[in-house]
Amino acid sequence: MERTKHIILKWNEMPFFHECAPDTIYQHVRILKRFSKDVNEQYVWWGKVSVSGYLGEIDKHIAEINEEAKKGETYLYMYCPDSPQPTMHVGKLCEISCENQVLDKHTPEYYREVAKEYNIPYWFKLSDIIKIPLYPTLAILVTEVGKPFDPVKVNYYPMVVYQKKIHQYFKSDDMYEFLLGGYEMKCFKTGNECSCTINYNPKQVFIGCPFKPAFLNTVAFAIKPVLMECGWSVWIASDVVSNIDIMCKVCQAIQASGRAIIDITGWNPNVLLELGLLYGNDKNVLILKQKGGKSPIDLSGIEYLEYDPDDFAKLQRRLKEYF
Repeated sequence: MERTKHIILKWNEMPFFHECAPDTIYQHVRILKRFSKDVNEQYVWWGKVSVSGYLGEIDKHIAEINEEAKKGETYLYMYCPDSPQPTMHVGKLCEISCENQVLDKHTPEYYREVAKEYNIPYWFKLSDIIKIPLYPTLAILVTEVGKPFDPVKVNYYPMVVYQKKIHQYFKSDDMYEFLLGGYEMKCFKTGNECSCTINYNPKQVFIGCPFKPAFLNTVAFAIKPVLMECGWSVWIASDVVSNIDIMCKVCQAIQASGRAIIDITGWNPNVLLELGLLYGNDKNVLILKQKGGKSPIDLSGIEYLEYDPDDFAKLQRRLKEYF
């Protein structure tokens, strides 16, 4: 019985690679949403950037995979191990192209800068992308000879993999059921899709902290100067006046921000709700806590940055390293 060939590649979300790297998935699903109303335009191009110059071993399989993609579900597994929390995403693969897609309207604009420095030998045409559990997924992937796929021993990507047991990620009768899952959430009050216009800014940092003088001073005199020096803008609710519901204002800002800083000192319920919304939107969050403060039990295992409210110098050094 002929097995379906799938592709797995490795990518890096760390900002030293390029400044939009932490938002790679977000940039792609935004394009999917933009073209979701037209059945002929429902796709986005994912470029496989080759830093080493090695092109993997998929050339001989491209024609076969492109034929498979026309008949059924063929997947592009996107493995990101080089981050504090390794992730796995999967895209529904429509086509592999070796033609340059940098200027295509279905390609995120940041590729134009990346292509000036790195080779992009393969372009994957995806009709949907979702985030999936990492380790259960790795357990069902096998190599061409049937051995378990071991990402630690593989040093060349992209490569062909097979599923040990058939697993479908997308419903053929509702392609966009999962679109933007984890990236643009439904309103937690009404359950409907958010009707607000989100002006996404990958260089904006959402700040969540208790609205007390000590914390606001930390933001104003320690955090904000460092972020601005590093080229980031800051959003904090106390600085923004609007006539909409306060949680709508906060939720809009969370969706519009590339990263976030949350101060969990004192377990402020509003701050913890904001943290939950950030995690729900799959945002990159740096957690702060004042020296001596306790953490909620559910957050006790999460790495955080402890600071002395009477000594901003160390906090600023750490923030500068992080950003």
